Amino acid sequence: MERFEAPRPFAYFGYRDYLRDTFEHRRKTDPGFSHRRFLAAAGIPGSGYLVKVLKASLRLNRKYVPNFCAALGLSGREQQYFEKLVEFGNEKRHEPKQALLKDLLRLRAANPELSLSDKRLKFFKRWYYPVVREVISLTRFRGDFNALARMVVPPITAVQAENAVKFLSKNGFIALEKEGHYSLTEAFITSGDLVNSTMLDQYHRANLALNCEALDLVPPDLRSASSLTLTLSEANFERIRREIRDFRAHLMAISNEDPNPERVFHIGFIALSRSRKKKDGTDAI
Repeated sequence: MERFEAPRPFAYFGYRDYLRDTFEHRRKTDPGFSHRRFLAAAGIPGSGYLVKVLKASLRLNRKYVPNFCAALGLSGREQQYFEKLVEFGNEKRHEPKQALLKDLLRLRAANPELSLSDKRLKFFKRWYYPVVREVISLTRFRGDFNALARMVVPPITAVQAENAVKFLSKNGFIALEKEGHYSLTEAFITSGDLVNSTMLDQYHRANLALNCEALDLVPPDLRSASSLTLTLSEANFERIRREIRDFRAHLMAISNEDPNPERVFHIGFIALSRSRKKKDGTDAI
């Protein structure tokens, strides 16, 4: 008989993903499993609540977290992690979310295989790590940190350049070749939906501030800035988000096919709501 390994909460940064995979595992190992049966074991009536939580139309209420842990068979560090996971998933504010992410990473650190992969998340902790990596892809960098620092716009210090190279090398983003220069270990680094983009919030904030400075440092023929203010339905906003995602993929393909890259460019997109949603059936305010 085929055996299925039960998911562990430590492998997840989204509590809904963990719950979905856990329920799928239980269906495979117990044909009689159902949402209603799980909620009964958790002491919560009905089955509609769980469906709404899994579809993200409702958040998992903190008062039910101990019930879920009991029904999931979680205790000790696993229970601690799941509790933090729910807080992390429900939190919307930037600073508290960053603090919760640190708590999750600390709890994951007891698992060597997860701790190793978590170190790579810091790639976006410093705005210049990605830039230094791309400069190295343009040059046959051999250890002149002053020259490397001067290549970055806005300029960084030689110490920052050296620390960036140490981080990139230690975590497998670049490698020292036998000829004495560094090269990239993979063509692209993309975040996807990495830990709900929490680690990326700080990176994006830093780049937005730097872009203001760069408008004075970069000549007009090497920059492009434009924006739109539109009225949209939420459905069409989702359509625009997909268009941006597809366009990013198209730009990555252009970069990958470039036979003679000369500079590192930062290309950013931002789309966010600038008003509250109007009330249904209301045209006048």
